[in-house]
Amino acid sequence: MKIKKAIRIILTCVLISGMLTSCEVEEEKTPAEMLVGKWIISYSELLTQEFPGDGSFLQFDECNSSCSGIDYNESKKTTGNFTYVLNEDASILDISDPSGDGENYNFSWDILELSDTELKIIADTGLFGTMKIVLKKE
Repeated sequence: MKIKKAIRIILTCVLISGMLTSCEVEEEKTPAEMLVGKWIISYSELLTQEFPGDGSFLQFDECNSSCSGIDYNESKKTTGNFTYVLNEDASILDISDPSGDGENYNFSWDILELSDTELKIIADTGLFGTMKIVLKKE
């Protein structure tokens, strides 16, 4: 009887320790961490017209002393550099792209959605009105 009880206790301990070690808690990424990476343009909207993506992309690099990235324009086959600032509540993405070598994203963008896989941004371009861009992470 004592042997059966000891076996049950040992088995219970083994099961409990197995359950505790197999459960990993994955920390949720911050918006800044989600933004880092290569984002392919799925489509953009301007003047109520939708334009499909052509392989152009924005790549947001990790921030060190400042935040920077690369923009690539597939139709022109040109690449440019930009700097960016993501505000604290991840609602605004300011992109400074003065050269426009790749494409010109030099606006203050409202973030409509930011996840591990999708980024939706919108900005007032002034002359051409509102521009919306939907990007998918590569």
